[in-house]
Amino acid sequence: MQQDRNDKVLYDDHILEAFVSAANTFEFSMNISLMVKGIIVCGDIISGEEYFDRCATKITSVGGVIAIELGNVLKKISTTYKKDYQEEPNAPEKPYINFIHLKNVQYYVPGNPPLPLTRNENELWRGKLSSVDGFSFGRFLI
Repeated sequence: MQQDRNDKVLYDDHILEAFVSAANTFEFSMNISLMVKGIIVCGDIISGEEYFDRCATKITSVGGVIAIELGNVLKKISTTYKKDYQEEPNAPEKPYINFIHLKNVQYYVPGNPPLPLTRNENELWRGKLSSVDGFSFGRFLI
């Protein structure tokens, strides 16, 4: 459950929040496995900036006016992450950390093979920190 930041109380899992903050501020990345509502999501933590840069590239590659405009919007969001976290690392107030971003994502649903079947750097995932039930460092090897 999210707590009021005015009381300086952190989100439910302040450890996971610290790893996301490190990704956003210092471009820290590592393998992680997240448990989300019975599904395991494995991947590498990345910054919001990298996530939106990759999304912009992916969308723009589709081609067409709409894809280019959407790519530009995502690039602007990426720039906001960089400004908020990397250009002002000592700012007293950082934006709330509500989301975790992963690349090289694979999903594990009980009783099924992992999806996608092969790791791909272009497989991205964005999830709410408040929806993560648990996590472990590293990823499954299948």
